[in-house]
Amino acid sequence: MSDYQIFNVEYRDDVASVPVYCIDYTKPDGTHHRHITPPEALAWRAAEYDIDPADVDTLIDIIVHEVFIPDPTKPWNRKTDAAVKKGMLRKGGAPVTLANSTSAVEAREAHMARIEEVKKTRNITKASATKLQAMKKPADADVFAVIRKRGVDPTVVQSMRVEVQKMKSALLNAPPPGAAPQPKGATGPR
Repeated sequence: MSDYQIFNVEYRDDVASVPVYCIDYTKPDGTHHRHITPPEALAWRAAEYDIDPADVDTLIDIIVHEVFIPDPTKPWNRKTDAAVKKGMLRKGGAPVTLANSTSAVEAREAHMARIEEVKKTRNITKASATKLQAMKKPADADVFAVIRKRGVDPTVVQSMRVEVQKMKSALLNAPPPGAAPQPKGATGPR
């Protein structure tokens, strides 16, 4: 099991053209890494997977782990994909993903299965009290305080849910790649 210790999280609006959270952690080899994600990522995950926006702990857990999920749409990842191992498949053998799921619950179950798989090989935790103290932080510091303080706006999540449904509807109703487009008003093969 590889240990990744998060020692700092900050909200920055001077790093990129949009505000971001910078999540700093120490990798197993002792080097530091910075994961940059927009604050809206938490709201999008709440919208995509029908998670209560007040459940910030679950949303943080998703954000820090999903970066390690191998792309389930790539054929070379299918044998090891956690959702595939649990039989979460679409017609034709494609693994369940947000884009092809029939519901937010199905998408969430597949995504959380993948996150649980990541947790088997990567232990992502808050840095030790010793490390935090060496950085002039209290030993009991909540490294995610900046995210918890900003929270996730439920009204934003609700509008994002509408966008997710539009995207999913467009994807699920799109003709397969290479298929001839249907004339307007057509209802399918005759």
